[in-house]
Amino acid sequence: MTLKNISGSPARRLAIINDRTFAVQDQALMRLATTNVLIRCLEIRTNSVLIQFDESGAKQELLLPDE
Repeated sequence: MTLKNISGSPARRLAIINDRTFAVQDQALMRLATTNVLIRCLEIRTNSVLIQFDESGAKQELLLPDE
């Protein structure tokens, strides 16, 4: 998964992950390798996003790519 952009005001941030827009607590099915996984956006930070995989409960931080 790739974090492509973070936008919005600090009170209402939006993140684009793999061409899909997320706000905090949004969840969606995402393609990962040969399967679909349900992820939830837990937190949108200045340069990163914290997501959680629904099935396993594992958390992962996605960082914005260096320009």
